[in-house]
Amino acid sequence: SPLLLIAGGREKNEDFLAFSKSPLLKKIKEIFLIGEAKEKIRAAVDGKVPTTFAETLEEAVESAYRSASRGEAVLLSPMCTSFDMFKDFEERGDRFKECVKRYAE
Repeated sequence: SPLLLIAGGREKNEDFLAFSKSPLLKKIKEIFLIGEAKEKIRAAVDGKVPTTFAETLEEAVESAYRSASRGEAVLLSPMCTSFDMFKDFEERGDRFKECVKRYAE
């Protein structure tokens, strides 16, 4: 089923153009972008998949939840470091789990 992807963070010379050419992009319904790299990721996938900016991870999860249809998955796969918004990747992952639990109940 289609994926709703949450991506972004602090960029460290990632090649977002390579991502934009990936066949996996066809499985993504929409990308919710957070953090410092959101503009660069949007530019790389421009026109290939809809993108939505979010100021926080919480906002991204809420927007993805509202856009998702039954049976679709929301995936956090940031492509970047977490240091622009979180202490580390573990804190980001824990926050994502907390956000998802609000909608799973």
